[in-house]
Amino acid sequence: MSTLPTAADDNAILEEKPSAATTAAQTSIGSDHQTVGGDEKPKEEEARVQQQQPRWRRWGKAVVDYCLDQWLIFGLGLAILLAWAFPSVGKTGGYIRAEYTVKWGAIALIFLLTGLSLSTRHLINQALNWYLHFVTQIISFFGFSAVVYAVIWAIVGSGNTHLDRTVLGGIITMGVLPTTLASNVAMTRNAGGNVEAATAEVVVGNVIGVFITPSLLTIYIRPLQKYGFTIPDSSGSGGLTGIYVHMIEQLSACLFGPLIVGQILQNLSPERVKKISLQFKFSYINQVLMLVLVWSTFCNQFATRIFWHVSSETIILVAFLNVALYLVMSLVCLWGARPPLPPPKSPLLPCFGGQEEEPAYMRALRRFVKRITFGKKETAAICFCGAAKGLVLGAPLISIMYSAYGDDIQSAVTLPIALYQGTQIAIAQISVRVVKAWILRGDDETDDKDTKEGTG
Repeated sequence: MSTLPTAADDNAILEEKPSAATTAAQTSIGSDHQTVGGDEKPKEEEARVQQQQPRWRRWGKAVVDYCLDQWLIFGLGLAILLAWAFPSVGKTGGYIRAEYTVKWGAIALIFLLTGLSLSTRHLINQALNWYLHFVTQIISFFGFSAVVYAVIWAIVGSGNTHLDRTVLGGIITMGVLPTTLASNVAMTRNAGGNVEAATAEVVVGNVIGVFITPSLLTIYIRPLQKYGFTIPDSSGSGGLTGIYVHMIEQLSACLFGPLIVGQILQNLSPERVKKISLQFKFSYINQVLMLVLVWSTFCNQFATRIFWHVSSETIILVAFLNVALYLVMSLVCLWGARPPLPPPKSPLLPCFGGQEEEPAYMRALRRFVKRITFGKKETAAICFCGAAKGLVLGAPLISIMYSAYGDDIQSAVTLPIALYQGTQIAIAQISVRVVKAWILRGDDETDDKDTKEGTG
C-alpha cells in the first residue's frame, strides 16, 4: 500500500532538487566566471608573449605606438617641411588658390563637420553663458595683450638693436587677435572637454575681435612709433569700414553658414549623422584640415623668404617667447576658470588667533569662489581657447590694416603669428592626454554642470 508523503519528505525533496531559478542563477554565474576567465586568459597570454620578445622589438613597438598616438605633431612637422619645399603650391595666389580653397573652403568644412557633431541644446546654453564669455574673452584680448605689451617694452628698454622692430610689432598684433578657429575646438574635443563651450567662444571671440583688435592695436603701437615700430595704415583699403565688411563676409561664409547648416542636418537625422561621423572619422578629418591651414600659412612665409630677411636673433626670440606665452596664458586661463584658494587650515593661510573655524569672511569667500568656478570640461575649453591665437581671420585683418605697405612688411608682421600656430598645436597636442586624464578623474562637484548656475 502506498503511503502519502509527509512534510519531512517534502523538505527532503526540496533540498535535493533546487529551484529552476536557483539553477539558472548558478549557471549564469558560472558562465560569467568562464567569460571573465576567458577574457583574462588571452590578455595574460598576450602579455607573456610580449615579454618573450626581444627587447629591441618591444622598444620598437613602443616607439611606433607613441608616434601613431602623436601623429598630429609629426604631421605638423611634415606640413612645415612641404611648405618649405614647395611654397608656391599653397601660398596666396598659388597653384591651388589657397586664399579660396584653404582660407575659405577648409575653414567652412571644419565648421560644417563641427555643426554636425554638436548638441543644439548645449550649444545654445553655452551661447547664453555670459560669464564664460567674460572670462575667456577678457583673458584672450586684454590679458594676453597686456603680457605681450609688457614684454615688448622690456625688450625696447634693454636697448637691443638687433631685433627687427616690425616683427616685434607683429608680436603685439598677435596679442590682440581673437582666438583661432580650428585647433582649439579640435583639442577640446580630443581632451574630452566641452566642445559646445569652445565653439561658442570661437564665435564670440571672432565677432567682437573685428571691433576690438583694430582699436587695441592702435592704442598699443602708437607710443612705440618713435622706437621704429611700424604703425598700421589701412589707406586705400576702405579703412575700418573695409575691415568690417571683409570680416563679416568671411565669418558668414566660413563660420556661421556652415555651422548652421551642420546643426540643421544634425537635428533632421541625428542617428544617420552620428553613424556617418563615426564611419568617416570626422574628428580626424578636422585635424587634417587644421594641418592644411598651417601648411598654407607657412607657404606664404617661405614664399616671401621672410625667414632669410629677418635676423636669426629675432626668430629665436619669437620661437622661445611663443612657447613661454602659450604656457603662461594656459595657466592664467586655468586660474581664471578655477581660482586657486588654499583649503581650510592650510599653512598658506594666516593664523586667525588659534580659532578652530575660519572667520565668516573666509567662508563667504569660499562660497563665492565655488560659485564662479567652472567645471573641468568648461575649463578645458577656456584653456584651449584663451591661450590660442588665429591667423585665418588674422591674416586678412593684417593685410587690410597694413595695406599701405608692401608684402615684406606684411610678412614680417605675420611671422610671429605663423610661428605661434605651430607652437600652440604642438603644445596643445602634448597636453591633451594630461587634460583628458584630469577630466576623467571626476572628483569635481562642478563636472556635471553644463552651464554655470546664475551666470547663463
